[in-house]
Amino acid sequence: MTLLLRSMQALLRAWRRPPIKDVNEVTSHKFRVLPIDLDVYMHMNHAKYLNYLEAARWDLQVRSGFLKLALKNKWIGPLGHVQIDYYRPLVFFQEFEIKTQFVAFEEKWLYIVQRIWSNDKEVARALVRSTIRKGRLNIPPEEYLVPLGFKLEELEVAKDIEEWVRQRVGQ
Repeated sequence: MTLLLRSMQALLRAWRRPPIKDVNEVTSHKFRVLPIDLDVYMHMNHAKYLNYLEAARWDLQVRSGFLKLALKNKWIGPLGHVQIDYYRPLVFFQEFEIKTQFVAFEEKWLYIVQRIWSNDKEVARALVRSTIRKGRLNIPPEEYLVPLGFKLEELEVAKDIEEWVRQRVGQ
């Protein structure tokens, strides 16, 4: 139920925010650790990070126009893999921000990095690997990037993020 409410909150916020017109745009979404997010150590439970990351990806989908395109074409975007590196704990009522950006596109996969920040410190970083499908057919990136006005050749990724992604994709 909490995931549904967070997703609805992110969707409502996204519709009021300006559209994303650049494949390099880094989206930002603020949240606060709630009592239902805590584990027995009074830190945010590791599974809750996934809920917040998903809610932040809704913002990217809505504001880029991808959600509308996907619904029209009956596409789905299942995740293939999520890897999270945790650096610091989040505690009760602490505010945090999730920054989301595209980092790579391949024939089958697209990669998104999501970084969680609080008090100007990186708390966690996730590499999300997803695909776009219709039935059993994988949709190549050009079929969804071009209608969104995104140019694959313009994708730029910071060197530190690029190296971090390369290390994880190779694992």
